[in-house]
Amino acid sequence: MLELAMNHPALLWVFAAIVSLILEMTLPYFGFLFVSFAALVAALIAVSSKSQLVPTLAFLATSQFGQLFLRPRIVKKALQSSKGVPHRTTALLEKIGAVTALPKNPGDFARVTVEGQDWAAKSTDPLALGDRIAVTGSDGIVLIVNKT
Repeated sequence: MLELAMNHPALLWVFAAIVSLILEMTLPYFGFLFVSFAALVAALIAVSSKSQLVPTLAFLATSQFGQLFLRPRIVKKALQSSKGVPHRTTALLEKIGAVTALPKNPGDFARVTVEGQDWAAKSTDPLALGDRIAVTGSDGIVLIVNKT
């Protein structure tokens, strides 16, 4: 196999492209894609070139161009369009519920039911058992509520 690759350097570049694609799929870097593309460019050049220097220089130039100029633009665009992972509590904003249990000790949270689900809740308003509440925000998995 090694002898075949030495007689056909384009195969080494194709192998490098495949390895780079595998790395791109397994690592959250978004840069090996450009290395893979550059290796394919080098493989195409290696098919017609007698020198190993020309494909190597093409690989270096193509991969650096991708890393320095294309990757930052693509990553920026991807991050701008991403809304991120929504919190479980996001869907509950502005929903109405009821207080089902009051805190027993200082630092404990009240319990509320919103859309049939039981949640820990805190409020700046004094709460009483059975009060109607509206969800105004969240602090992790604790709802922030106000009386309605």
